[in-house]
Amino acid sequence: MLCSQRAHLVCVRLMAKLFLIVKQDFTIFKTISKMIIQNIIGKPISLELSRHLRDYVDVNDKASVSEKMNVHFNTVNNIIYRKTKINVDNQKVLYELLKVATDRCEAKIIQSKKTKKEFQKYLVL
Repeated sequence: MLCSQRAHLVCVRLMAKLFLIVKQDFTIFKTISKMIIQNIIGKPISLELSRHLRDYVDVNDKASVSEKMNVHFNTVNNIIYRKTKINVDNQKVLYELLKVATDRCEAKIIQSKKTKKEFQKYLVL
């Protein structure tokens, strides 16, 4: 096998692993969004959910959620970074963040599939 073919094979394997991670995160978001809204009132979001939101929600998304939900940008950040407890008023903000993160996660899955196909073009089997 040529050196460049090995490099392509390594890239394809890495992309396959990335795809599985993103797909797993997407499943987590779907499950969490159903369960969390009912059981989290009075508590900050979990560390795991905070990490997922930080991974998938960027500053522009935060600004959009802030504007859409008519809350201050800091409120959105405070939810994501666990600086505030979820209450009846800000649970709608959390739900909107989960929707945005789910959309971003789905977009990464689609992009990973496209990239995987692109890498496979270079493989000689």
